Amino acid sequence: FLEQLNAMRDMAVYTPVHQLILNVLEETGYGLYAKAMPGGAQRSANLTMLVEKAMDYEKTSYRGLFNFVRYIEQLQKYEVDYGEVNISGTGIAAVQIMTIHKSKGLEFPVVIAAGMGKQFNFRDMNERLLIHPELGVGVDAILPEKRIVVSTLYKQIIRGELLRESLGEELRVLYVALTRAKEKLIITGTTGNLEKQMMELSRFRVRKSWLLPLGTRRKGKNYLSYILPALAGHPAMDSLFEAYGMLTPSRDERYLPQVPFQIQRVELTDLMEGEVAGAVDLEIQRQLLENWDETRIYDEQIRGEIAERFEYVYPWSYQKEIPAKVSVSELKKRSYHGEDEIEEALFFEPDVVPLIPRFMEEMEEAFTGAARGTDYHRVRECLDYGKIQDEEMVRDQIAGMVLEKKMSRAEAECVLPEDIMAFLKSPVGIRMAQAAARKKLYREQPFVFSMPASELNESWMGGETVLVQGIIDAYFLDGEDIVLVDYKTDRVFEGKRLVELYHVQLEDYARALERLTGRRVTETYIYSFTLGECIKL
Repeated sequence: FLEQLNAMRDMAVYTPVHQLILNVLEETGYGLYAKAMPGGAQRSANLTMLVEKAMDYEKTSYRGLFNFVRYIEQLQKYEVDYGEVNISGTGIAAVQIMTIHKSKGLEFPVVIAAGMGKQFNFRDMNERLLIHPELGVGVDAILPEKRIVVSTLYKQIIRGELLRESLGEELRVLYVALTRAKEKLIITGTTGNLEKQMMELSRFRVRKSWLLPLGTRRKGKNYLSYILPALAGHPAMDSLFEAYGMLTPSRDERYLPQVPFQIQRVELTDLMEGEVAGAVDLEIQRQLLENWDETRIYDEQIRGEIAERFEYVYPWSYQKEIPAKVSVSELKKRSYHGEDEIEEALFFEPDVVPLIPRFMEEMEEAFTGAARGTDYHRVRECLDYGKIQDEEMVRDQIAGMVLEKKMSRAEAECVLPEDIMAFLKSPVGIRMAQAAARKKLYREQPFVFSMPASELNESWMGGETVLVQGIIDAYFLDGEDIVLVDYKTDRVFEGKRLVELYHVQLEDYARALERLTGRRVTETYIYSFTLGECIKL
């Protein structure tokens, strides 16, 4: 840490601040750490903004890390907050609708400030009890003898002050709305008697002061009450005044605003005509679609394009049928066409009457079938070959597996010790015990390898590959060669039948072993617990 710190201190002498920050983020890994935390995209964007602020800082007359740290401290002292970076993606082929308050601090290429004609909410000003943090409380006066309620002078003063503060806040909100656009601002609003308003606005056309009179500001009812008087002297308003018979006055060129404005008046009849025209157009299109003449071609170019799109056949649609991964068992089923007619029952036992109550018969069934084959595999996986000489030792080891929580007691009861002992006395069992003593025995080995998809299905061309997954029961090393062993508890009473069923599966096992180890599989055996013998492939 000290070496890294000293290296950064030396670098700070001659390195620009933004480059130093980038180096710190990269060398310490903090940039990647921030990305990995919750909200990582936002955190990373904020760090990027820090680098950008450092670049802006270096454009000033100040330089160096010391001055930059002092600059950040001053921002903290005066509570200057640039806020978080907006990563919502708005502004790029997107429209975002938000309140004026929520847009504070954001900028957009185009802003539509709608609803400027909506009346301000002054409902609180008409309450019987008004409260001001500095002036106190103002209430109505009740005159019982005259049976009236009147507003006191003090309440009127408080009401005026609250109104002034409320209008001031509305002006600040209007300022936020009008300063969010970077390229284009569109202002819309509705008003009632426009002609009367234009008559009242005519006195502002030759106004030389940029500030609206106090009386106009205090009488504001909506945002248009401020926008229209401010624009009254702009040449863009002349056509609107002339529409109501008011001539254009002479203006002092020094006071002509240079900001380009376009003002458009839309009346209710215009909106209605647009709605009717749109409805008529939709009806015409509907009638055209419902009474379509198939023999007539309305546009040859569009017809050709539509036909090309609808008649297009995706050439690689067959790839959706190609699985990403298959098990060895599935490969075996694909290779054997009559697999659906095969009943792969597990190790068969003579029927006996179970000495258990009927309410436990359902539990007993859970440990038959495939579950029993799993139990046999589990015992052979955990078996210690060097400590077995008879069936009693096999029982002891199975009991130890139960104590070590490697299998449950009910699972252990499904395994017959005489079956395990018969396997250990077989030629393959003896060789496996010898390999275990040399530590050359490997049991329950998972593997994954790839193979061309065309080997699974000839129609799956194109060079696609499929992952093959499986678990090898056991194999051991005999010199430089590999001997592969697979256990089967199927109720099959012919060794030839087992070979037919499982030769593809074992060939895949052998292929996986040769790929993984680089050695050659010279012998492959199936041990059938039903037959009690080894079958060599």
